[in-house]
Formats: sequence, structure tokens, C-alpha cells
Amino acid sequence: MGIFCNRRPRGYHHVMIYSDERKERLKALEERAMRELGMSRPDVADRDRLRGVFAGSTGHLRRIKEREGRKNNIVLIVLIAAMLLLMHWLITGDLFM
Repeated sequence: MGIFCNRRPRGYHHVMIYSDERKERLKALEERAMRELGMSRPDVADRDRLRGVFAGSTGHLRRIKEREGRKNNIVLIVLIAAMLLLMHWLITGDLFM
């Protein structure tokens, strides 16, 4: 019965066709030498410096971030109003003024 005994599909293994093993070995050698000398990798500093720059430079991402801030303010205002209404009801016993 083939319905209850499904075979798992064969796994996917991707082999790079156009890779330069010499370049990879040289890069690994350079990184190891920089680690031994105590120098930091230059791309780590670039990542920290560029973090958030892309989101600020595009208009649609900047607008999304602005909307998130406004949404949080609106939720806070509604929450405060609900708490004030609840306090008024608890003190006076009357829901409306």
C-alpha cells in the first residue's frame, strides 16, 4: 500500500562548479595571519558603521518606521484613557460623567 508508506525525497547537495579553490585558500591564509597578528577584520567595522543606513535612505522604510512610532503613541493614549475611565468608575460607581 503506497498510501501509508511514503518514501522521503532524496536530499539536495549543491556543488559549486565555478569556484576558485586557490583564492579560498589564500583568503583563509590571510585571515589566519591577521588573527595571529591581533588585527581585526575590516568588514566587521564596516558592518557596524553601515547598520541602519539603508533603512534611513529609502523612503518607504523610513515611513514604515515613522508609522510604528505613531502606532505605539496611539495605543498608549487609548490605554491611558481606558485606565482613567476605569478609575472614575471604581471611585464613583458611575460609568459616565
